[in-house]
Amino acid sequence: MPTILLLYGRSDVPEVARAISDRLMAEFGSSSVSDECYPAAAGDSPKGKADDDPVAVIVVGSNWTESLYDPDDCLKKKIEVAVATDVALVPVEVHPAVLPSPNALPDPVRRLVLALGEWEAQTIKPGDSTSLDRLISRLREPPCWVGKDVSVTMRSGPLRRRSRVTARVRAVVPLPPRWPFPGTLSTLVVVELPDRRLMVVDSRRCACGKGGASPALAADRIQSNLAGKRVLVDGRAVGAPQGCAGIVAAVLLRTDFVPLVGRPTVRLTVDLEIEGIKEAVFVPAESCTML
Repeated sequence: MPTILLLYGRSDVPEVARAISDRLMAEFGSSSVSDECYPAAAGDSPKGKADDDPVAVIVVGSNWTESLYDPDDCLKKKIEVAVATDVALVPVEVHPAVLPSPNALPDPVRRLVLALGEWEAQTIKPGDSTSLDRLISRLREPPCWVGKDVSVTMRSGPLRRRSRVTARVRAVVPLPPRWPFPGTLSTLVVVELPDRRLMVVDSRRCACGKGGASPALAADRIQSNLAGKRVLVDGRAVGAPQGCAGIVAAVLLRTDFVPLVGRPTVRLTVDLEIEGIKEAVFVPAESCTML
């Protein structure tokens, strides 16, 4: 059972947030739900119980972004902690509010919205119990393994010797529903290696836990904690000019599945600046190193 961290602004849809809190406590028990708004003091960090998988439910109302512009705001600090510590995120948009477009937002507000945008939002309509039922079903799904450490099978050297290395899952990318080559792979996983390079692997090459089983990657959607993170990109992957130092600093915007026949992969959309020109470009995940 997950530890659920409910994050919302004191002045932003408090009645709806309280209704969500009451329903979560009824479904999962009061000891598994942390209402992070009313008693919280600035600077507190959300914590889950040992051996649990914390999930941050972030309630987005019409005044939600106002909190993000205040550097001392309690809610902003808690969201920053959740994003930085790789907690699974569930943005809940209270109708008619939606997550704002990050394009017009300044940093670091833009990076927080980008990070939330990597996770599928759930819509709640005030007074609608059906939308709350969908949220409960979402939270009962097997945990996403974004942010978890897994053991990855690798082949290296001229003899392609098999070895295992511990890596951290950064994104889970499911295959399209009508993938035309069943059995060729299951779910693509972007992992961060010990040297901070990103690599795309089939989930069947990942193992975790005492039994060494593949992680339960419950995903009919991309789940990632890469958005808003800074990376170094191989200049050759973005067509950098010959005079470039070979690597270019960039900010990750989005994760996408690329259905190439034979070897499907994952590409990342990055926001980078080359010779004074700032633009969004696509790069293979393997060309990026985390900063």
